[in-house]
Amino acid sequence: MPFMHKFNFYLRQLLWQNCTNKLIFYSLYDQSSILMNNGNLYKVPISTLIYAAVVSQTENIVFAVMFINFAMNANLISLVLPLSVCFYAILENPKPSYKYWKLVTNYMLLAILLKFIVQLPFFCSSPVFGFWNCQEQDIEPELLVRRIDFIIGLQKFSGPASYPRDIGIFRGIMWDLLLLIMLVNLKSYLVMTGQWHFVRNDNNIHKTPKYKTRFDQKSEREKQELKAEADFDNNQYPNMNIFQKFVHNLGTAATDISGFFFKLQPRYMPRVQTNWDMRT
Repeated sequence: MPFMHKFNFYLRQLLWQNCTNKLIFYSLYDQSSILMNNGNLYKVPISTLIYAAVVSQTENIVFAVMFINFAMNANLISLVLPLSVCFYAILENPKPSYKYWKLVTNYMLLAILLKFIVQLPFFCSSPVFGFWNCQEQDIEPELLVRRIDFIIGLQKFSGPASYPRDIGIFRGIMWDLLLLIMLVNLKSYLVMTGQWHFVRNDNNIHKTPKYKTRFDQKSEREKQELKAEADFDNNQYPNMNIFQKFVHNLGTAATDISGFFFKLQPRYMPRVQTNWDMRT
């Protein structure tokens, strides 16, 4: 077998067996049931397999870009995201909430905005974040990397106080922009598969994932819980004093934190789970 045929065969096998979500592929990219009926990977275009594999691994790609971003820009701003991955995202079952991805996207937009603002000419190169008495003089790289603006990640990308010297705004925020693009692609993937609008996590591992439904499709127990929650938010909570609100919010935060760490503990789960849905 020629080398290119072998390479094509092993590449297709690798993409299909290790990188592609089969359910997503069958529902989105095999609508004519070519692969489902024939089982022949050669009848599926290689571009379709590559695209399906990339879409299936979008979440992992975003995690990888977060760590690469920190490796390329070692500062406090880029450190926040890898820490959020290690201490929350990869520990959440079965996957992070859509609220996490909204928070990360807004965080990156804010970080890019602040980096743009720092580049404006009314900010001095020295002293740090100064507006007057500017000292536009060359500074040794050994001293620059110890300054607070470099530690935070809001340094100049051009001028005498830039390092590497005069790389420009585009190269300075290139990895931030790439991460933002991947986050937009991830949201598109989650919306396309229904996970952004309809899938929710729950503190109870037996109820995760749960699916968002219309109010008229919910069970009586779910309707009563929603009504009780709305009554508390609209009537009881506004009438509390400051101390009672503080105690309530503290208790809610403690419950959420304890529930999250409880989900991380190893436990035995029977193969046949209890049906929590009263509609069936």
